[in-house]
Amino acid sequence: MSIDELRSDAAVMTHWERHRFFGLIVSVIVVAVFLVSVALSLYNNSGAAQLDLSRPGYQDVRAQAKRDTTTAAFPATGTLDKAAFEQFLKLYDSRATKVSSVDSFDEGALSEESLQLMREQQPAEDPVSVAP
Repeated sequence: MSIDELRSDAAVMTHWERHRFFGLIVSVIVVAVFLVSVALSLYNNSGAAQLDLSRPGYQDVRAQAKRDTTTAAFPATGTLDKAAFEQFLKLYDSRATKVSSVDSFDEGALSEESLQLMREQQPAEDPVSVAP
């Protein structure tokens, strides 16, 4: 191709063909702004904004939040004898009764008490404490 052919092809190009990259960039920015606005509206309307402790207005509440979230867990190593099996069943039964005590369709199913979010957990007698 010679320079004369390229110039004639460039002269024949329409306005859209000359500026399609710019149009692509603008359309990507418009789509991104739309998706971010949808995400922010969902964040505010769903109530997640009220639970977000990282926001600047919640500095005093953040200090009150419980940092220690260790839970009693059955040790992954060790001998598997009758005492270990009974200990496992005891831990399992205590968790199973907490989970099954709440009706799934009840209003209280998502309460702090049933989810055990803000409650002090009682460590078991012998299990190892493991951070989640």
